[in-house]
Amino acid sequence: MIPNPLMLLSLLGGVINAVRPDSPVPPAQTVEGATFAELLDQAKAGEISSDLDISVAQDAGLDLTEDQLARLAVAADQAQARGASKAVVLIDGMALSLDVAGRRVTGTVSINQTGIYDGFDTIINAGDETADAARGTLPLPGQRVTPGNGSLLKLLADQNRSQDQLSQSA
Repeated sequence: MIPNPLMLLSLLGGVINAVRPDSPVPPAQTVEGATFAELLDQAKAGEISSDLDISVAQDAGLDLTEDQLARLAVAADQAQARGASKAVVLIDGMALSLDVAGRRVTGTVSINQTGIYDGFDTIINAGDETADAARGTLPLPGQRVTPGNGSLLKLLADQNRSQDQLSQSA
């Protein structure tokens, strides 16, 4: 299901009125005291939730916990607010392929192999499940990969070493 943007805004409890583009008076209405631009910024920051669920494709072969699904829902909200349609979500040591508009995990992405991974708009780090981690939290807006993610940095370093070895042997 692809949510209609007006439906998402209506979830905020406000009323949206359509205004003709050639109207001499710009619309002055706000939703709960915020303009559209402010609401969009809040959505990008993860401060607004669509409360839409994430599904997992049957052929994906994944069994995700409720906490993981909740973090994926936050990731999908943020990716959609940025206009992404297909994302790689790093979560609990996995790299998952997420159809943002369909809010569906379609499988895993094997990022430990050398190569180019195309067909994705964004990478989101949804964090690792730890006892002290807050449920449904993500890195700050604009932060696509957490700099302190040691396993990801090691993976990238290993890929660079593999590429260097291939170029030296050629």
